[in-house]
Amino acid sequence: MAGLNSLNVSRPPLNQRASVFMLCYDLKNFSRVAEVLHISQPAVSKSIKAFEEQVGVKLFTRTKPLQPTPEAALLYNKLRDITSDLNEFFEELRIRRENLPSLRLGMLESLSVTLGVSLARELRKDHGDIAITSGSANVLIPRLQNRTADLILTNNLYTNTKAISRKRIFEEPTLLIFPKGYLSKHRVRIQDWKDLKHLPLPYIGYWNECGAGLVNEMFLRSRGISLIPDIAVDCNMLLTTMVADGLGWGMARPTVIMENQNFSDSLDIIASPEPIFFRAVYLMWISKEFDAEASRLAKLIKNQVAAVLAPKINEVLPGVTLNINVEHQGL
Repeated sequence: MAGLNSLNVSRPPLNQRASVFMLCYDLKNFSRVAEVLHISQPAVSKSIKAFEEQVGVKLFTRTKPLQPTPEAALLYNKLRDITSDLNEFFEELRIRRENLPSLRLGMLESLSVTLGVSLARELRKDHGDIAITSGSANVLIPRLQNRTADLILTNNLYTNTKAISRKRIFEEPTLLIFPKGYLSKHRVRIQDWKDLKHLPLPYIGYWNECGAGLVNEMFLRSRGISLIPDIAVDCNMLLTTMVADGLGWGMARPTVIMENQNFSDSLDIIASPEPIFFRAVYLMWISKEFDAEASRLAKLIKNQVAAVLAPKINEVLPGVTLNINVEHQGL
């Protein structure tokens, strides 16, 4: 049998006892009230007695039908007015929520878990409906172009600068990841990017059509290096899983390590050689369509990166920092 904690009356209850009182006033019968609320008749009687003690006056004469006292009539009318006001207020809140703008935000897979939750919590305050999708840049940018996403949080791959606007949010350094113990066992030292070409361990890289693969290839090419993956993947979890399992080494970002923390104990994680390869993350949108929203959202995301993401990364990867207020251009 349901208890008083499961009350679900038509009017929003001020409290449980007040709701039982108002129903008793309407129906004039404890047993009928018990049937409506799916509780026992003694529970109704006990609730009314406790409410009478709370308000300090007798509310009913226990006859059949119940006879409300004059004080009960005054209290009932007051509670009814308050309930009516609450109903109007709740309706105003509902209409306001329905009239709030919707938002379709795309973000990099590596950011969706660590940043997606905190962003959704903040965005919910000012938006009626929110859709957050994840993927690599080669997936997110077409969504923006065909307008199935309003704004995207991604690295920079597009060339049509006239159609798409962007704001740089932060930069993160590239890390090199190896199977646990591999570096010390084989006395491997990485002092230059070109040293990577001579590693006997297979290179696990991103599929060259996905965003991370293109960004990595652009940087390596700028250093005069060509690395063809022995194994190519298109998602972060598969990359970290394979490296942790000893199949090879790879290049990852702090957000990727955060996304796959359960593998971090099975990896050797080291900084990349100089010059450090920074991957820049941008907020992008179709020019002139979401300019005002983008300005507000960029500020919100930067605040969330500084307050939520950066501290988590520093906790898991001591000494690794994100550049939130960057001056130089990253890839």
